[in-house]
Amino acid sequence: MEKRDGHAATADYPHPFIHRVKMTTAQRVKGIILGSVLFPLRMTLAAVFFLLMWPLALLRSAGLSQEERSRPIVGWRRWLLHVLIWSLNRAVFFCLGFVWIEVKGRRADLKEAPVLVVAPHSGFMDMVVLTPTQLATVVSRSENLSLPVIGALLEFNQSVVVSRKDPESRKKAVAEIKERLTSNGYWPQMLMFPEGTTTNGTVLMKFKPGAFLAGVPIQPVLLFYPNTLDTTRWTYKGTTWVEALWHTTSQVYTKVTVEYLPVYTPSQEEKDDPNLYADNVQKLMARSLGLPATDYVMEGRVPVRKLGGLSLPVEPPAKAALALLRRDG
Repeated sequence: MEKRDGHAATADYPHPFIHRVKMTTAQRVKGIILGSVLFPLRMTLAAVFFLLMWPLALLRSAGLSQEERSRPIVGWRRWLLHVLIWSLNRAVFFCLGFVWIEVKGRRADLKEAPVLVVAPHSGFMDMVVLTPTQLATVVSRSENLSLPVIGALLEFNQSVVVSRKDPESRKKAVAEIKERLTSNGYWPQMLMFPEGTTTNGTVLMKFKPGAFLAGVPIQPVLLFYPNTLDTTRWTYKGTTWVEALWHTTSQVYTKVTVEYLPVYTPSQEEKDDPNLYADNVQKLMARSLGLPATDYVMEGRVPVRKLGGLSLPVEPPAKAALALLRRDG
């Protein structure tokens, strides 16, 4: 089995929710020296390009009625502003050190695969995948709409927003996702991270069924960072998002690879059972990455493993409890 991203499959799954950047003394000293120059320079340039997106994003929906905003944007607002925002998005990541984005395979067109399923999910810098996917529509928390710039960009992207605290919001989001994915090209291509949270890349989390509910073909997309230092990850414990940003911008450059796998067309059984569909795609992507496909999930803010109907926290003493339960069948 091929080994990707510095991790190999093991029978005893490693803890996927803890990540710390492992550096030698020489690498740490080099990072401090480069970071003192590159971090402020890169962050300033990235902030300038990021802020330039704000008025353009607002312009896209300016003057449109609520009904017009509920339909796909067309005309000059769709094409001209899309090109400008795409260019600025690429500029932001270029400034952060993502000089090259290696792309393998071919991105399926909208009618071949209405949704792109991306894994593994490492952190907020995974948004670099929006560049090769031509700003595909995403799903986001409704709370992000109130954030400066980000809220405007989500509206520009015509993202599906959902509140994790409101069951009615989740139902509405599921209905909207199904409608878009079965619109036969009326709505733009969507992009989802089915793990639903970030990990250290040693395993694939259990996929959530959202991308698979409509039973339409999907295209699996592998996203990984083949660098000497694994700086981009931000997990449940360990390296913070600020540290991840510092370490990443302190490198001369950061490599990222986006690999499109062949379109996966579900069987009738998978169409009838979204969880089966999700599990089969998870296993396919795990094989391609050389990683274990696990039953780890995040419930609330607690990492757990599923055992039948039980949710067992990954942190001790749950690990010992899991061993006892398995021993006793």
